[in-house]
Amino acid sequence: SSNGDIATDSSRHKTQQSSRIDSRHRATRTTSAATDADGPSKVAAAAAATAAAAAATLAATPPTKAFMDPLEDSFDFAAAERDFFPKPRTPKKERSRSSPAASPKAQTAVIPLSKFPPPRSSPVRRGKLKALVHEQISILFDDVASPPACRVSGAIFLQSSTHPKEHVYVIIRDPKAHLEQSECFGKAANDVKSKHDKYASEPFTEVVRVRLEHKEHLEGPIFCYRCSPRVRPIPLLLKTKVQHLEGICRVGVRIRANPGNKFALTQIAIIMVVPPDMIGETVSMSKKDGVWDGLKRTISWTLDSLAPSKTVEIRAQFEAAERERLQPSKFPVLIKCNAANIASGIEVSLDSMDQYSARSLDVRETSNVLYRKVD
Repeated sequence: SSNGDIATDSSRHKTQQSSRIDSRHRATRTTSAATDADGPSKVAAAAAATAAAAAATLAATPPTKAFMDPLEDSFDFAAAERDFFPKPRTPKKERSRSSPAASPKAQTAVIPLSKFPPPRSSPVRRGKLKALVHEQISILFDDVASPPACRVSGAIFLQSSTHPKEHVYVIIRDPKAHLEQSECFGKAANDVKSKHDKYASEPFTEVVRVRLEHKEHLEGPIFCYRCSPRVRPIPLLLKTKVQHLEGICRVGVRIRANPGNKFALTQIAIIMVVPPDMIGETVSMSKKDGVWDGLKRTISWTLDSLAPSKTVEIRAQFEAAERERLQPSKFPVLIKCNAANIASGIEVSLDSMDQYSARSLDVRETSNVLYRKVD
């Protein structure tokens, strides 16, 4: 139907042009005849007749679709563009080769949304935090103090996989009331218990606000404490026996892990100090992996682990430098080991005070045991 309208408009346009040309020729002939017959007096009348004939021709011709007023609502811009600016048609074969839709190589690759990075404003601070509660247990047995002297001190370390500009609240509870002294430590930690009504009235509880934006501030502890003297953990038992004979000294050491331990003791180092009146170079040992250090005058043994209630015995025999002795010699023994639990019994957790409550805390407990016996 659109092609038929275009043909009809074209024929009408040609008819209008031919009628206009005929009118102009008739008007010219009329003007020439009037000029030759009557002279200049009839030129004005001929011009007026020509104008009247042109006006009558335009009035008799109906307006075409393309020459309608563009300000009217019925004006069709698409039809006018097709009439006056026709687009050349390409052959089917060329269009199939050059068309992007027909060529699979020209198709735009669809990228899944998962490949795009999250927006900068979205919180990506949902990683796991790691907390390490590490304690130092020092136990001393000697012939001066009948009960053992024990001291427990500890520190809490915090580690984050990411370091955005945020802060977390670490809650430290002491349900057994073992802590004697405690304080926040480092530039990244602040005590904010008094600012939160939720914990202000709760006894034996500390609230530490930790900033995570500075990695170097988290290399040290965020919280340090010391337990009261009544906390006396005994992870192992140590007995020594010294026997003097004529020019010979025999020493026996017996180590037993406490049956109440929850985990086995690991990385055990046993160090015996040899007094100067004994010849350490000629020592004979029941446990063959002992190492003599002539500079420090010590003999050391190592054990991988010692399960609860397990026992290990070590015997050594020395030659005395002098056969006649006025008093028996002393062989101090030092034991170093690691344990996978703590003696204070404190509890460490995170509090959901802000938008970062989705973080989880992985708490690990370790302790170093230093056991000394002199008798």
